Amino acid sequence: MRIRLFTLVFFVISLMSEGKTISLKPGKTPVIQQAIDRLTKSDGFTLIRLAPGTYREKITIPTNKPPLKFVGNPGETRIVFNDSAKTRGPDEREIGTFRSATITIESDDFTAEGITFENDHGPGIQAVALSVGGERAIFRNCRFLGWQDTLLVRRKRQFFDQCKIAGSVDFIFGDATAYFQNCHIHCRDNGYITAASTDEDKEFGYVFSNCRITSEPNLKVYLGRPWRPHASVHFLECRLPDTIQPEGWNNWRDPKKEKTARYHEWRNTGPGAATDSRVSWLRPLAPAQGRGIQRPWRVFRKWDPMVILSEERVASLTPEEQKKWQAYLQRSRSELNRSQNILRKELADQDIDAPRTPKDGGRPPSAKRDPDWFRSDQANDLAAVVISFQTPNGGWAKNLDYRQGKRTPGTHWSAQSKGPFGWHYVGTLDNNATTGELHFLARHHLETQSSASKTAVLRGIDFLLDAQYPNGGWPQGWPLEGGYHDQITINDDAMLNALELLNQVAGQKKPFTFVGDERRQRAQKAVARAINCLLNAQIVIDGTPTIWCAQHDPLTLAPSGARMQEPASLSSYESVSVIRFLEQMEKVDNRIPPALRAARTWYRDHAVTGIIPSRQGKNLRYQEGTSDPALWWGRFHDLKTQTPIFPGAQCGGIHSTFQSLAAQNTTAYQYYCDRPRDLLR
Repeated sequence: MRIRLFTLVFFVISLMSEGKTISLKPGKTPVIQQAIDRLTKSDGFTLIRLAPGTYREKITIPTNKPPLKFVGNPGETRIVFNDSAKTRGPDEREIGTFRSATITIESDDFTAEGITFENDHGPGIQAVALSVGGERAIFRNCRFLGWQDTLLVRRKRQFFDQCKIAGSVDFIFGDATAYFQNCHIHCRDNGYITAASTDEDKEFGYVFSNCRITSEPNLKVYLGRPWRPHASVHFLECRLPDTIQPEGWNNWRDPKKEKTARYHEWRNTGPGAATDSRVSWLRPLAPAQGRGIQRPWRVFRKWDPMVILSEERVASLTPEEQKKWQAYLQRSRSELNRSQNILRKELADQDIDAPRTPKDGGRPPSAKRDPDWFRSDQANDLAAVVISFQTPNGGWAKNLDYRQGKRTPGTHWSAQSKGPFGWHYVGTLDNNATTGELHFLARHHLETQSSASKTAVLRGIDFLLDAQYPNGGWPQGWPLEGGYHDQITINDDAMLNALELLNQVAGQKKPFTFVGDERRQRAQKAVARAINCLLNAQIVIDGTPTIWCAQHDPLTLAPSGARMQEPASLSSYESVSVIRFLEQMEKVDNRIPPALRAARTWYRDHAVTGIIPSRQGKNLRYQEGTSDPALWWGRFHDLKTQTPIFPGAQCGGIHSTFQSLAAQNTTAYQYYCDRPRDLLR
């Protein structure tokens, strides 16, 4: 994030590896529209950073604009206007619903993160906050606030992840194929959540997957009514409030639409989820169909919005880098196909339709046991169980309970892979997976000379080498599965665990002394690439190196977010492991000592005092502003102000104090940490 800024009249531009970057602040003039008006297709991908504040302007992004990405501060960056369908235009005629939108997006490949799009005209009339008609639009951690007709999705394919949409009547409407994943849908008054106008030849209209539906009390709310005859809406594993009417759906005063509307509900929960009294024309959904639709790419077909590392992004690299990354992506796809075909054959041989799910709730066995124990029958049996769960690509899934015994054919390798053929964490570094099993099995081989354990360890080392990105980082899992899992993952020490293990292999340290020269030399090169990656990923703010984020973009190394409570930020907790590893390698690269000095200086300068932690049930609590002198750091620090920030998993906003966060969210997550204290001693 080395950014040099050149001040212009309304905005700041700097060239980055992804294209042009524009930084904006709220002003008296429509600064966003002015910036967009200056762009042409030839500008290529353009990142527009919006500082916190209210941008009161009406925005149109026409089809002739390049791919754009708006990035703001969740809950604090607000684009708002107050037109309604009754607002009169320059010709003194009412503008109508479609032209009432605060922002209208017609260009393709638009992305927004952390932005509130709002129409504050008020209730009683159509007033659109956002109208999107472009293809492949993605909205992450955004808010869409209005009353009637809040969000208009038109024609193409759009994806909404961890967003909040609030309204009253028909407040999600239009003819697009739109996927809402992990979103919060809030009903502000009596009405209808959806008014789909899906074309007859479209397989899908709206899909709501793992969403939370809430409402003001004592309302009468319907899941939807068909604006056009072939409206298509799916609610999958959503939580529904008691204000959802027992019949669930409405025919919009047209019984003919009951024969054509395509409404589905599957495995919803909550007081409004019972389907006993639903309309008779609610269509059934088989379990296999429901599980399949939970993967966005199965709805969008040739587009997967969860893919961070795409062919399109790789195409923006230099020809030399393109070859490396294209080969990596091809290797990932081939390995995924090979692994899935192995499971398919097992299912066919067992004559079963779906894999059995293994038990979870466990962790990798400890390698820190007495040598005699490793020679025991108990250790031999445990090693056999661990080896049986090694994935075809050489890794392991997370949280496996190895007390369940050996994996049998037709059993999945991952307890997180739900559905008839789910594929999640099938080979991962999360929660100490893979590296934990490798340490255990390497120690077992060291004490017993077990050939099975040795073979499994060598396959696992190959997994780590194959999974490493060309630039030296590691994704959370491999083969790639999309979403934040494909970020370079420092979170929970994923990358550092792989790096530490390969460094032991490279140095022929116990228990990896049996690894041959070819793998040892590959490990040495992998460690060198990883060190270079970490040094290049160190976040630089106003010319000063700081620390690292929990996730970094695999191509640009820019700090990146993951789940809603894990925003792009300075991560004080995870950065400690980076520093500890680099301390071991100070003599390897002359860039390491100044990087370490800068990181320690950052910790000294940004420590906070007066924090007293406590626990209330599952929730952590922090009393702020006391006289306690102990040093603490926020788990996350803002990338601009460098002060602690507190992201809410439920509200979707980022708070400046823990007390503000706790008023709206559960707080089982650790929001302050003392782990960096040892760095300053």
